[in-house]
Amino acid sequence: CSLSKTQRDFLQTFEFNLELENTRPIRANDQMVHDLLAKGERVIFISDMYLQSKYIKQLLAKASPVFAELPLYVSNECGLLKQTGSLCKYVLEKENIRPEELIHRGDNPVADLEKPRSLGILTDFYDRSVPSHWD
Repeated sequence: CSLSKTQRDFLQTFEFNLELENTRPIRANDQMVHDLLAKGERVIFISDMYLQSKYIKQLLAKASPVFAELPLYVSNECGLLKQTGSLCKYVLEKENIRPEELIHRGDNPVADLEKPRSLGILTDFYDRSVPSHWD
């Protein structure tokens, strides 16, 4: 769009601040993660996302400060994608876990179900990716 670096930086900062101000956790997901942690389960966040992890952690911290302390793998920082399965392979290696020890939850049929399953990872389809009017 022929924007200068200054203009792009301004718009990116503006977008993030607006998102941070307006983001609210989905209550059921928030509770699910807290329940898993209370049971002593490991929770790892994995995302195909253009935002850097430092920004995503700010969004997570808004839901719960504990969430910002959990491992987070973001495609743009790793140079890998869930869509190809390469990001999941990377997480398995970095976290030193076997595929059958990981349950990947997501709403994308390929990136969150097909690719992880092809690696031996258990999957859980999340069919409520559209927040309710309360969320």
